[in-house]
Amino acid sequence: MINTTIGKYKITRLIGEGGMAAVYVGEHIKLGTEAAIKVLNPILSANKQIHERFVNEAKLMASLNHPNIAKVIDYEETDNVLAIVMEFLEGEDLSAVIKKNGALPENEVMNYLKQSLSALDYAHSKGIVHRDIKPSNIFVLPDGRIKILDFGIAKLFGEGNEMTQTGTQIGTPIYMSPEQVKSDKSIDHRSDIYSLGVTMFYAINGKPPYDANTTSQFDIFNKIVYEPLPDLQGSGKFNELVKKACAKDKDQRFADCKQWLAALKANETTAYSINMVVENTGSEKTVVETPGTDKTILETDSSTITEKTIFDFVNPEEEKMKKSIKTPVENKIQIEKSTLKLLKKRNKSFIYSIIGILVIVISAGIVFFMRESRKPNELIETTMDFVDIEGNNYKTVKIGDQIWMAENLNTSTFRNGDAIPEAASAEEWVFASENQQPAWCWHPIDTAENVITPSKCGKLYNWYAVNDPRGLAPKGWKIPSDDEWSKLSNFLGGESNAGKKLKSTNGWLDGGNGTNESEFNGQPWGMRLGYASNGFAEFIGKFYDGVWWSSTQGGYRLSTGNSRLDCFYGLLGNGLSVRCMRY
Repeated sequence: MINTTIGKYKITRLIGEGGMAAVYVGEHIKLGTEAAIKVLNPILSANKQIHERFVNEAKLMASLNHPNIAKVIDYEETDNVLAIVMEFLEGEDLSAVIKKNGALPENEVMNYLKQSLSALDYAHSKGIVHRDIKPSNIFVLPDGRIKILDFGIAKLFGEGNEMTQTGTQIGTPIYMSPEQVKSDKSIDHRSDIYSLGVTMFYAINGKPPYDANTTSQFDIFNKIVYEPLPDLQGSGKFNELVKKACAKDKDQRFADCKQWLAALKANETTAYSINMVVENTGSEKTVVETPGTDKTILETDSSTITEKTIFDFVNPEEEKMKKSIKTPVENKIQIEKSTLKLLKKRNKSFIYSIIGILVIVISAGIVFFMRESRKPNELIETTMDFVDIEGNNYKTVKIGDQIWMAENLNTSTFRNGDAIPEAASAEEWVFASENQQPAWCWHPIDTAENVITPSKCGKLYNWYAVNDPRGLAPKGWKIPSDDEWSKLSNFLGGESNAGKKLKSTNGWLDGGNGTNESEFNGQPWGMRLGYASNGFAEFIGKFYDGVWWSSTQGGYRLSTGNSRLDCFYGLLGNGLSVRCMRY
């Protein structure tokens, strides 16, 4: 293959080769940029099922747009060659990193694990199970970022899109879940959670739980199905988390990647102590903070002018701790003279004073908490309607301190007055996506009973319309960012609960459990794919999902099946609804 041409790329060298495919480096003939090109073994391309699986991999990976998943750039197919063109990555896979360095430090494992969970959570939210998570499929870039590789045996779960026959095992033996070993028909996202748990075991331990060099595959499979995972060596921090991820019964594992991420965050929350050393240096009085013990001690040394006080301090936000607690020299805080006078008292009145201050602070905190934890409706009010440049009237609502449109954007004009092109056909929609041009389209809502009209749903916009410098949002309004969506979610009880409060009380499949407490009035009008499937650009999720753009390129989704507000990243050519908020 070296020096041959595939599409726009000239093959320059081989990266690696397996039984089904080889991966080469290709150089773009005109631009000179490099790409990784995965070429299916020509002998296998005649096999209809393998051919279909390879094409399926290309489609799946092209539909995934996440910073921790390798991107597909193009797909090439001729009579003799099937090739997926992917971004070229510098670095090495996690397997090579572990073989070179042995067991990895906890902070490094935590970094790779969080990124992997983020990527898999995104894929799972799109109904995609990887099914072959292992160290060699986690690629580590020089800056510490990771990319998940090889969705070649991934499948869409819950839709009957199984590509294998009953009794066929797919995966890498050591990292296969018990249900994969048993060839269960119902393999879901929790299989990836198991495989990632075994992968993290390898990273923490420096060696996998089973030795494929000395143990037969039959015995390994028996251990996977019947024997608990061995204990990790010297890492109590991860041991229970990995054990839970690798439970034999998938119902005993983390329910999803978000739950595992939450457990990691809780595990990072540590009781820290601040060792406050009060130093009298003449006119300047300072307090030096250092990590201390988990005890409360008042220490005074009558022979010197130095007083030491150690207070318990619990901070769940590790990053803030890193900034505020470093070394005795790095963190010096100025203390007012009045506070120092309190610290100089070596009697019970000092202790009572400190207790009094703590009581005041705690009381103020309770008052603040009670005020902030009021029912959301106490800070939700309907505001005045708004009219855009085209005369479209929108209901608006104030939620907390944010003002949102209470219905979807319906404009076909940029803020500067230029028309936004309408894609009236599937061909026009796909053309706009492929050429990165702004476009909008109507929802094909069934209007037989004249209950819902397309204009009532608002328009669907691709990312290129949302991100156009001419401005999609009307004057005085903006497309909300991820932070602003998160603020909305947090105000309504967090991402696990906000969804039901944002949903309208009607229009959702099976009711959708919406309460519309926020008066956001989220509707289930779905989205449109940015590429042609079966000859047309499909509309998906109608009456089941509501999906809106954020200004940071993500999408936010409400779904019939749960009470969540989920963030995901999709193709930029996809069509999503838009809600705006005031500046």
